[in-house]
Amino acid sequence: MLDARLSIKGPAVLFFSGLLTACSISDSSVSISGSLESSAESSSSPFKSSSPKEAGDKAKSAYTDDVANLTASIAGSKMSADDFANALSRTAAQSKISDWADETATFTGIGKGLQRAGIAKQNIGKLPYLQKVLSTKKDALRAIEEGYQN
Repeated sequence: MLDARLSIKGPAVLFFSGLLTACSISDSSVSISGSLESSAESSSSPFKSSSPKEAGDKAKSAYTDDVANLTASIAGSKMSADDFANALSRTAAQSKISDWADETATFTGIGKGLQRAGIAKQNIGKLPYLQKVLSTKKDALRAIEEGYQN
């Protein structure tokens, strides 16, 4: 009879031990889940409080930086005016901008890129790859020079 009790006790102990382990795992899962939710809320809260204007400003700033990087990378090259305009179109499209010539950020970025590349300010109007850009707007050169200074 002693053997019968041991044989019943063994599975019962295992059952209750497994049940306690499952409860512990379940509690841990809830705890981890709660921590993840709290973490997600705290990390996304800055985005919840930002205004659409701030998000737009960040996007324009990123676009300006992209244009500056593009311009600096080709500053010493013999890129044609058409090729540079096409590269600006691709950069604008990546930032969901339909017409680079309508964006002041384009000209600001060009100025910043020329400054980074060490192009002298007085030579901006003479650069062959900028001729198409300069012809797109009446005040394009002024806008590029402003970007150069900032």
